[in-house]
Amino acid sequence: MSVELIKKVIPFDERDLELNRKGKVSSTQLIHLKNEISNISRYAWFALFISLVLSFVAAIIFNDLDYKKPLIRNLKDLPVWFMLPVVVTVIIFVSSIFVLFWSAIKSKTFDGQLVVKMTEGKTERSTPDIDEYSYQIKVGEFIFYVEEKIHDAFTKDYYRVYYLDSSDILSVEEIGQDDLTV
Repeated sequence: MSVELIKKVIPFDERDLELNRKGKVSSTQLIHLKNEISNISRYAWFALFISLVLSFVAAIIFNDLDYKKPLIRNLKDLPVWFMLPVVVTVIIFVSSIFVLFWSAIKSKTFDGQLVVKMTEGKTERSTPDIDEYSYQIKVGEFIFYVEEKIHDAFTKDYYRVYYLDSSDILSVEEIGQDDLTV
C-alpha cells in the first residue's frame, strides 16, 4: 500500500522500476526530469524579465531626480526605501541568472549517459527545522531532499530507492528487513 502512495507523488510504473533495477532510466522518466528543469527555467526567464522591468522603473525614478551633484554623492540624502527597487532588482537578476545557468547544466546531464544508483535500508524521515528548507528522507546511508508530499508518502520502515542524485528519485520499492542485499 505504501508504494501506491509513493507512485502518486513520484510517477513511475513497473516498466520504469524494471529498467531502474538494470541501471537504466526509462524514456518517460527522462521526459519527466526534463520537464521539471524546463519549468524551473521558465520561472527563471520570467524573473529575469521582471528584473529588467524593475531596472527600467528604477532608471525612470533616478532619472527624474533634480540633483545637480552626481547621484553617488546624494545617496546619503535619499530615503532608504528609495534604494529598495535597486536592491530587489539586483537580487532577482542575480538569482535568475544563477538558476538559468544551473538549469542549462542540469539539462545537459540528462543528454548523456545517466547512472542510476540504488540505496536500501531502514527509512528515517525528518521535517525541516527553523534553519532548514526541505524535508529529508534517509534510506540506508543516503539522504534525499524532498517535497512534503513525497516525505509523507514514505510510511513503512524499509525501502529500496533508485535515484540519480539527492533530489531525483526515480522509483521505489518496499522491502522487508530480510530482503536487504547489503
